[in-house]
Parts: sequence; C-alpha cells; structure tokens
Amino acid sequence: MKRSLLGLGLMALALLALGRSAAFGEAAAGLPPEAQALQSKADALKSYRAQFILEAREEDGQSVRLEGKLLFEGPNRRRVEIKEEGSSDASQILVGDGKLEWQYFKEANTVYRQENPPQPPGPHRPFAEIQDGTLRAVAQAPAGTQAIQRFEGKPVAEVTEGAPVPIETIRVDVGTEDGLARELTLLDAQGKSVLSQRYSQVEVNLSFPEGTFAFTPPADAAVVDLNKELTEGE
Repeated sequence: MKRSLLGLGLMALALLALGRSAAFGEAAAGLPPEAQALQSKADALKSYRAQFILEAREEDGQSVRLEGKLLFEGPNRRRVEIKEEGSSDASQILVGDGKLEWQYFKEANTVYRQENPPQPPGPHRPFAEIQDGTLRAVAQAPAGTQAIQRFEGKPVAEVTEGAPVPIETIRVDVGTEDGLARELTLLDAQGKSVLSQRYSQVEVNLSFPEGTFAFTPPADAAVVDLNKELTEGE
C-alpha cells in the first residue's frame, strides 16, 4: 500500500523509525569539504530545540500543513511533538532516550515501542537523506540573522518510497553558524516543492529538565512492539 505524502512527511521527520546506520563521522567523510565543515559544527552541539512546520502536497494538489517542536540531546535523545496547524494539542508524540523509543498516535490511541532505534535523523544530520556522491553546493544566501548554505542532491530511496508524486531532488538549507538544517525540501521533476520541513526559533546547547526524554504510555493505549513487527516481516 502506498503512503500518502502526509505519511511520507512524517517518515522524513522520523516520527516513524527511519534512519541511516552510518555514524556521523563515517557519513561526513564522503561529503564535499564545505558540507563536511558544516556537519562537524552540528556534531559538536550538545543539544538543540526548534519549532518546525511541515507542508506536503498530495497527488490531487491539495496540501497538508503540520507544525510542532523538536528537542534533541546528543547522541540520540529526542522528543518530537506534532499537531495540525492551529490545534492546541499534539496529535503525535515521539520520545526516545537512545535505547528505547516511543511513538504515540493520539487519535488511534496506539503506541509503538522500539528498543535500540536507528540513529535519528533531524536538523543535526542535514545530509543524511541525500545519496552519497550526489550532494553539491548551489547557493549561499541570508535567511533571518544567519547565513544559509544551500545544497542539492538525489534523495535516498527510503525517503521517496511509496510517494504518489515522483521525487527528483532533495534540497537542504544549512545554517553556517551551527550546521543545523533550516529547511529541507523534496522537489518533483519540475522543481516544485512536494514536501518541505522548515525549522525556526532554533536554540543550541541547552539543558533540558529531567524526564524530557522519558514517556509513559496511557494505560488504555494499544502498545505495538516494533522490534517484533520488523523481525516477523523479514
């Protein structure tokens, strides 16, 4: 069954477990020099917080717009809350401490549990979803108070699998001060945006309260073991 672009967007945001196994250093080794320098800046960060907007274009031309916040603490702790634009409550929550990750879908009252999740994608891995050998710098332009370096390349297969609209190019705008992505866009063959993730109000090297990366499922929620599901599907 093909995913909708909304589902594709959530995968790109890693609300469904999707990550490449290469370590930061290994991934950076194959990047162009200017990208290596930016990735090194991102690797050096202790933590960050950002607001985001995710906008996806469906096959019928309609668009879906979601918003939320993302907290990350190295090496693999994260918390993502996502909601429909204008809503006051998060409809989906992902919380992981690097060893155990929970994905809660409020409407379905279902929780997905995964031990030893893959290395999480996010703004701190701006080039992780681009095929090796295809990345190139295309422009540098100001955005807000921080300079932005723009890159383009071919997306890895996991990002576009099942998309109802063919994806030709992935574009990423990276902050030159901290190496974090500020916008990631998937483009069709005509260069039109199919999906975009924009990050704002970015703060780095924060200290988060205890319990930020812990999650207790609702007592009445259905809990699905993703490790078991993945093993049975092999």
